[in-house]
Amino acid sequence: MQETVSLGLSNPTFLVRTLFHIGFLVMTFFAFEGIDYAKIMRKTHYRQGILVHTLLCIAVSYLVTKFFLTILFKAYM
Repeated sequence: MQETVSLGLSNPTFLVRTLFHIGFLVMTFFAFEGIDYAKIMRKTHYRQGILVHTLLCIAVSYLVTKFFLTILFKAYM
């Protein structure tokens, strides 16, 4: 018989983890919109400012998601 390979999509925690990652990414993106990068960076480095903004949002949202998922799954189990 042929065995099927699961990609983890049937795992019930997959949906929770995905929603947490998307939710915190959106929240950090809007939170970092309040930072005025013009005061920090030169106006000629606008593209680098967008890249810094995007990478900061991804990094912070990843850390916050990991923190909350650790608390959630420890309380759940």
